[in-house]
Amino acid sequence: MTKEYEWLGYKFMTHLMSDVNRYARDGWRLVNVVYDGKHYFAVLERDKVENGMG
Repeated sequence: MTKEYEWLGYKFMTHLMSDVNRYARDGWRLVNVVYDGKHYFAVLERDKVENGMG
């Protein structure tokens, strides 16, 4: 099974965590959080749904 990834970036951690929680409801898992001195970034992953076509 393959993975798919998303990343999110916000100036405030509270905004980032609210969005991460919304993604978690759809099966996304938090992989990493990074702060670059100005913004917080999160990397999320989930198992990619294979549709059998291809």
